[in-house]
Amino acid sequence: MKKLSSLIVSVICATLMVHAAPMERNKAGTVIVPITANPNYHRNIHTALDRIRKKRSKWISSNHLVKKDGIVPMINYENLEFIGSVYIGTPPVKYDLDFDTGSSDLWIPSTTCTTCVNKTTYNPNQSSSYVKEGKPFQLSYLDKSNSSGITGLETITIGGLTIKNQRFGMVTEESAAFSKSPDDGLLGLAFNSLSVLNDTKTPLDNMISQGLISKPVFGVYLGSLRKEGGGEYVFGGYNQSKISGPLINVNVDVKSGGYGVKLKNLNIGNTTIPGSSAEYLVDTGSTLLILDKSTAAIVAKAYGTVLNNDGQTYNISCDPASVPSLSLTIDGFTAMIPSEDVIYANDHGRCVAGFTLGSSSNYGILGDLFLRNVYTVFDQGTPALQFGHLA
Repeated sequence: MKKLSSLIVSVICATLMVHAAPMERNKAGTVIVPITANPNYHRNIHTALDRIRKKRSKWISSNHLVKKDGIVPMINYENLEFIGSVYIGTPPVKYDLDFDTGSSDLWIPSTTCTTCVNKTTYNPNQSSSYVKEGKPFQLSYLDKSNSSGITGLETITIGGLTIKNQRFGMVTEESAAFSKSPDDGLLGLAFNSLSVLNDTKTPLDNMISQGLISKPVFGVYLGSLRKEGGGEYVFGGYNQSKISGPLINVNVDVKSGGYGVKLKNLNIGNTTIPGSSAEYLVDTGSTLLILDKSTAAIVAKAYGTVLNNDGQTYNISCDPASVPSLSLTIDGFTAMIPSEDVIYANDHGRCVAGFTLGSSSNYGILGDLFLRNVYTVFDQGTPALQFGHLA
């Protein structure tokens, strides 16, 4: 569903299910997205890959507080997709959106969309704050699916922060594949250069310009199902209580419109693999770890596996005791992905790894598999990226 960066021209897409946690209020100014898990969901590697295919090919101390309280209850579609509730219009209507640092557009389905099934749709005639704009847009995806529609301006509330005159897309036509997704639409959190429309301020841009947050940053904690399964987004700062030790600044390349980093090296057990020259998009809108071609071959060999017939996935042992953890070093920060996460899915005794082969030698993706094991601060203002170990 999300727009791809030049980084993503190689890869894939996913979805998972969870139930919204009750709304809680923290100290003044914190925007939190709690997440709970759905114990009845069974992971499917091809659903995860589909989630990436639907991305566009363009890309390609105490709590630090915002000025106003606000909470966005999240749905964790089982370690596959993290969804938050956003309120649009007057009176406000709730839409469950995929929060995505790999794209920049905000869009939801319109009531005029006959192909938008099983979704909460938007009717401009029922909102007193709607402003007609009517700019056409079209999103095209790697699997040849697409969506199109027109733009409007609306009042948008995210975690209690109310944005005025936010440009958004009203989808009037979309491919059938979108009906399978658990979200209603998408909230892009990358830079505005990725927007399909020129001169479009993203919701984060407007939070900053309208004085809703004191710092142009947001902190992301995506909970693991191995623990409580919860998580949160904090707009305007970050939640120190989720972090153990200092936050580490890493070099980030934002020329492509997203947050790109380089892997210094990877460690599998006692095996060290030097990083390639590939750039990796830090992307909350992707589920898996998508490796560039040369890195994927070395990692697969270290795990004693070969590529499956689908040309993207790898089988792996179902026994965590026999699967080494995977560590990734980005500048001075090392993140460890435990064995239980390296084993992404177990389908009746056949297990599939959480790393997959991308179609590019130059790009890869650090998706939720990576992000569930770190705390991340996205700094649009500097711009910068910080990682921390989880408390």
